[in-house]
Amino acid sequence: MNSKQIEETAVHIVGLYFSNAHTISPYISSNDKEPCWDGNLYIYSNEPMKNSTLYGRVPVQIKGRFFKDKVCKNDITYSVSLVDLKNYMRDGGIIYFVVGIWENSYKIYYAKLTPLKLKTYIKHCKRESASIKLTELKEYSFDIDCEIRDFYDNCKVQTGNTDNTVDIKDILSSKKAVNLTFFASALINNEQCKISEYLAKHTVYLYAETTDGFNNKVLRPVGNEDLSINLKESITAEVKVGDIVYYNEIQRTCKPNGNILIYIGRSLRMEISPDGNVNSNINFKLNETELSSWIKEAEFIFKIAETKCFEIDNVCFRLNGNEENKYIDWCRNRLRFAKKIQSVLSALHVNKELIIKEFSQDEINTINILYKTLCEQDEISINESLPPIFTVSLSNLYLALFASKTPTGKYRIYSYKDVTGDISYTDSNTNVPAKTSIYSWFQTDGFKIVSNIDYDDILPSYKKVYIENHNVTQRANNDMLMMILAYDENHDDKLLKSSKDLCEWLISINEKDEVNTYFLNLMQIIKRERDLTNEERKEIMIKFDLCNSMEKLACCLLLDNNEMANHYFNQLNDSEKEFFTTLPIYHFFNSKLECIWK
Repeated sequence: MNSKQIEETAVHIVGLYFSNAHTISPYISSNDKEPCWDGNLYIYSNEPMKNSTLYGRVPVQIKGRFFKDKVCKNDITYSVSLVDLKNYMRDGGIIYFVVGIWENSYKIYYAKLTPLKLKTYIKHCKRESASIKLTELKEYSFDIDCEIRDFYDNCKVQTGNTDNTVDIKDILSSKKAVNLTFFASALINNEQCKISEYLAKHTVYLYAETTDGFNNKVLRPVGNEDLSINLKESITAEVKVGDIVYYNEIQRTCKPNGNILIYIGRSLRMEISPDGNVNSNINFKLNETELSSWIKEAEFIFKIAETKCFEIDNVCFRLNGNEENKYIDWCRNRLRFAKKIQSVLSALHVNKELIIKEFSQDEINTINILYKTLCEQDEISINESLPPIFTVSLSNLYLALFASKTPTGKYRIYSYKDVTGDISYTDSNTNVPAKTSIYSWFQTDGFKIVSNIDYDDILPSYKKVYIENHNVTQRANNDMLMMILAYDENHDDKLLKSSKDLCEWLISINEKDEVNTYFLNLMQIIKRERDLTNEERKEIMIKFDLCNSMEKLACCLLLDNNEMANHYFNQLNDSEKEFFTTLPIYHFFNSKLECIWK
């Protein structure tokens, strides 16, 4: 065959293919002399195909290629000139067909060259042409009509918009909700086709819904290419072994071959084929996860390994083979140890989840010691001397503990709250030890990291000491500032609430010498919770003239007046400036660089 015959054959084959289409009509000229294009595929919204149902048209280019080898390939590449690629991009996209012709057969290959796809080819083109990838056009079905219509819709959005893409990482890291959309006409009025099943078999271009300066909705392409999206659905379902319900939800996703994957917890996966065959797989590891979740998972897997079956909404699934047996002893031992940890944390009233992991030998020894003394109420022998109050680390947790030496020379360990004797500090004015709350021991670092703080005990602890030592209010205020500093690093709302409760109590005592200080501290706590109201701002302005220089500086920061704040800051001497930068109110300088020392 000569080149003219090959081209005419190619055009004929493509035209013949689309003669079967329901909503696609080819208008392609044989031996066409039009530069770059060979014609169009006209798209109709439905049958019959007439002007009133015309949806749009897609330009096409058709090439023929004769292959001497006998192997029919599923994918081929074809060289297209850079000039043509740029013309296609300016025009808004094209479907590029190459008909592979063998002696006794042929195949149609195609590439959907959207503006974004063309941009990529042009960007990486190092010579006067680029090699584009084409895939085999499968036997005709109505899915082809939908695919071409989606190509048309994608090209309309992408034309003139290829430099206005948004990175998927920016969307995922953003705290704002972003609506994402894609074109999939196969899902329109098709209740039998689910989104998850469609996405398992098709790549799509994603678009982020934004607005322009006139508040009109604008679609921005997400990334520069079409994406494979694995959609995992959460489905309400009761999962149980015997009479015990372990989960009330499962996850479901689809594979390109039509199989359904069911995920139960983190460890059990089932693959169900369209003919109903079930292939189950247990993959249980000591993953870094929350202790309570891990125990629940381990109990579930342990029961399955014992009974070889489980139920999902009263449908029984039986596990075949002996693979699960290897988990029985492993689960039994690890589960026993995990519950020992849980008992220790419960005895210490830990308010944060421990992350389970492979523990070091030192950590294992610590757990065994704490279990023995806290849960079994037994004395322990320790080679080194323990301070009355100390902390130990366990995975991601820090535990505040109290050690009491017994007459036998051994130790009992309790929660820090069970400390016996007085907690004292030295008054800077009298150098006389004064009684204070146990929470004075924590300091900023303690409030920041300790995991078994009883937040409901903080205020009552200071109130109890106040009965004997009225001067504890100064220490309480100092401790409250440390709590705020810790909050600025760990953002624990319970800690901020406790500091607020403590501050409101200090105000209620109504110590005249400190009333402005306590009020401004309350305002800085509230400002961390929300914007100050007009009434609160007005009250700050009223108190402004009654304040000293450092308090006026605090007022300016609370009112977001950074210029005046810098003015009052520079009226302080160097030691006062140094001290002020250690206070939590310093957090409200809009930029630390704006706090200029003069």
